[in-house]
Amino acid sequence: MQKRVKSLERRIDAVRREQPVLPPTAVPPAPAVDPMPPIVNAQAASNHETGWKSIAPWVVGVVGVSALAAGFALNLTARSKMRDCRSLAIDNDIDGARSACDSAKPLAHASYVLFGAAGLAAIVDVGLILARSSERGGVSMTVQPGGGTLAWSGRF
Repeated sequence: MQKRVKSLERRIDAVRREQPVLPPTAVPPAPAVDPMPPIVNAQAASNHETGWKSIAPWVVGVVGVSALAAGFALNLTARSKMRDCRSLAIDNDIDGARSACDSAKPLAHASYVLFGAAGLAAIVDVGLILARSSERGGVSMTVQPGGGTLAWSGRF
């Protein structure tokens, strides 16, 4: 057995001498981490809005349209109750007429409040849209002899 091991060891040494010694493979260095973030073109970055400025007009618009629809529905219900009030009064059912009229008042008042909220939302929405468009455009005025020009540029 010892003989066999010695024979194998000689063979391994012979094979090692015959093969060229290759240099160890170089491990590529790890890429350096840049502490500074990449510089982005400011114009390209401003073309794509993120955050509340991009969704605020939509949210206010949805709230305004919802308030308008709810106000319309409440107003129709109040008008229906007032119609019932009048018809009951004509039929001399004073207690039923008084009850129908009393139940119509809160609905009518709530509809007026919702109409006001819808109007306020419309004003705020227009303001948000104009403020957003003024960031990308502008207003210019040129006065000339005999007249002038007023130009407004922007994107909606």
